[in-house]
Amino acid sequence: MAKSSILKVHEHCKVSPPPNSAPPTTLPLTFLDITWLFFSPSQPLFFYEYLHSTSHFLCSTLPNLKHFFTFLGNLVLSPNDSNKPKIVYNAGDCVSFSVAESSGDFGHLTSNHAREVHEFYFLVPETFNNFIKAWASPGANSCFLINSLPCFDRPVIKDARGLEEIFLKELWKRRSSQEMVVGTEAHVDLSNMVRATFVVSSLDMETIKKWIIMKAQTPMGRFENYDSDEDLNYFGFIAGGLTRLDPVPISYFGNCVGFDRSIAIRRELRGEDGMIVAANMIGNMIKKLDKEILSGAERWISDWKILFELEIHILIFGSPKINLYETDFGWGRPKKIEDITIDNSRAVSLTERRETKGGIEVGLAPPKSEMEVFSSLFIEGLKILQ
Repeated sequence: MAKSSILKVHEHCKVSPPPNSAPPTTLPLTFLDITWLFFSPSQPLFFYEYLHSTSHFLCSTLPNLKHFFTFLGNLVLSPNDSNKPKIVYNAGDCVSFSVAESSGDFGHLTSNHAREVHEFYFLVPETFNNFIKAWASPGANSCFLINSLPCFDRPVIKDARGLEEIFLKELWKRRSSQEMVVGTEAHVDLSNMVRATFVVSSLDMETIKKWIIMKAQTPMGRFENYDSDEDLNYFGFIAGGLTRLDPVPISYFGNCVGFDRSIAIRRELRGEDGMIVAANMIGNMIKKLDKEILSGAERWISDWKILFELEIHILIFGSPKINLYETDFGWGRPKKIEDITIDNSRAVSLTERRETKGGIEVGLAPPKSEMEVFSSLFIEGLKILQ
C-alpha cells in the first residue's frame, strides 16, 4: 500500500476578470447545456511537470492565473424567471482557486500501472474541459484561443425538435423532487479498487480494425429471442456535435455533444464472436449519429437513467478527439490526465495518446482482482493479433 501524501496549502485565492474589464453578462443555456445539469460534474486531474521552485510558481506564475473572465458567473435556476437557466456574471463574481503542494510521488501518480484509487482523491477538483483549455491559452502558444476567441453565440445551436422544452420540464420536475442527478453515483467500495491506464497505439488500432473486418463475414448483433431486459448489455457514450450539427464554430464555448447507447445481447457478447458483435453494434450506432445526432434525443434522460441503474453496462467518459494533452499553461503539456469520475460510475475513460500522434489511453478503475484479469487478457490479446 502506498504511503499517505501530505498536502500543504499555500494560498486560497480567487480567479476573476481584471478590475473594470468585463460588463455584467448573461449567457442563456441551450438545450445541449441543460442536459448536463442532470449529471455529476467531471473530475479530471491534469498532472504537469514544473521545473522551477514553489516560490517561483507563487511569485511569477500564479499572478497570471488569477485573472480570467470566461464562465466566472453563477448558474441561475429559476422557473419563475423566463423558465430558462442561465449563467449570469456581475462585478465581483469569481471562482475559488486553491494552491497546494503535495508530498506525493509524481512519477507514481503519473504512471500507467495499477495504483490504489484513494491516492488521488485529495487532489480532485471540479472543472470543465473547455474552461481549462481557455484558461491555459494566454500562458502559452495554445491553439485554443490564439487562433480565435471563444464563440458565445447561442443561436448557432438550433432546436428544431423542441428539445429545450422537454429538458426544462424534466429539470423543474427533478428539482422540485430534489432528485436532480440522474443515476446517482454507485455506492462502491473504493478500498480495494485500483486505477490503471492501457495504451493502445495507432498500429494496435489498425491491427484490431483489420482483424474485425476479416472476421466479420456475416451480420451480427441480433435482438430477437432474449428473455428479459437483463439479457441486454448497454454501451453508452457521447458524440461530438461540432461536425454533426449545422455548422458550429470550432471555437464555440459551450456543450455541443449528443448521447446514445448501443445494445447487445449478453450471450452473444460472451460467445466466440463477441468482439465482432460489439464492434458491429457500436459501429452501427456511430453511423446513425453521423446521419442524425439528435435522433431520439427526447429520450436521452430516461435512457441514461436506465443505463446508470443497471449493473451490467459500460459507460465511456471523455474522447480522444478533445486533445486535452495540448492544454499548456506555459510550462509544457500535461504529463498525465486522469478522470476520477470513473471510480464511482463504473466507466471507462478515453483520451488521446500523449506521446505520439494517434492511439488512445484507456483508463479503468475496477477492483484489484478484476484489474489483474483484464490486464492479462489485454496484453495477451494484443500479442495474439500481432
